[in-house]
Amino acid sequence: MRGVAARRRRAPSPRAVAARRRRAPSLRAVAARRRRARGAMLLPQLRALHARSEETYGAPRLLHDLRKSGERHGQKRIAR
Repeated sequence: MRGVAARRRRAPSPRAVAARRRRAPSLRAVAARRRRARGAMLLPQLRALHARSEETYGAPRLLHDLRKSGERHGQKRIAR
């Protein structure tokens, strides 16, 4: 912390809390929520493909199988 004395952070006022709750979510928050939802929908598919391969397929092969079936995802999403 910089300065002579560290300032204590004050709690937001009730009015500020109420205003924050009324505010619409940011575009970034909406996009993150969508990504999490798509990832959750993809997980059962990935687990089934992985189990079908006797748990030997990694991200590149899983991605290849998904693309053959018409799904479009990036390799980093599959690797996660």
